[in-house]
Amino acid sequence: PHKLERRGNTTWSLVEVAFADGPYLDENTVSGQTLDPSAVSGNGITITAVGHSPFVDGDVGRLIRLRPSGEPGYAIITEVVSPEQVRADVKRVFANANATGNWSLGAWSADRGHPSAVSFFEQRLVWANTRAQPQSFWMSQSGDLENMRPDSFEGGATEVQDDDGLDFTIAADQVNAIRWMSPGRQLILGTSGGEWSVTSDGPVVTPLDIQVRRESTNGSANILPVRISSIVLFVQRA
Repeated sequence: PHKLERRGNTTWSLVEVAFADGPYLDENTVSGQTLDPSAVSGNGITITAVGHSPFVDGDVGRLIRLRPSGEPGYAIITEVVSPEQVRADVKRVFANANATGNWSLGAWSADRGHPSAVSFFEQRLVWANTRAQPQSFWMSQSGDLENMRPDSFEGGATEVQDDDGLDFTIAADQVNAIRWMSPGRQLILGTSGGEWSVTSDGPVVTPLDIQVRRESTNGSANILPVRISSIVLFVQRA
């Protein structure tokens, strides 16, 4: 993803977003499928898969996260050597260089696609709709718009905190891509098959308090809506 920056009256630039961390797919749960780093830090280290072949050519630039113990570390893949091995630059040091089954790959990549919809909601930056996950959306950490990390480990915390990043996939009878998002008291999602609202039972959405409900089955065109007061006006799909 990129962002448009303004540095002066006539100084504009389109730059790639430098995320602090994340987002990721769900952590591996298959016994015997491990990733083994050659070092805990540095550039160009090798990470070797044992018991599986998770890597594809489109993984260059993709994040890879290892959690052998304690705080997880992560790296960015710089070269795909084979389906079982990559080279990577470590961005947060790994706890150790042992093989671990606690690993996850980045949710976005050239192979899986990147988000095609973006918005802000409750001090979070929200992204949605990749080629591999058209019904999913991802929220940044609260107040830290370019940090998609799903945990923090701040102050010794070992559990998910309310301000951590989160992701959610709409469970429905059909797969309908999210085409737009409109923030207000609720975050309204327009998909190709219907409209949904994102809310919470508490005062704000958190990783452990999020509700996504269908509001209508009109289906939305790929055109941004207009919000007038509390009403969202959108173009229905043809």
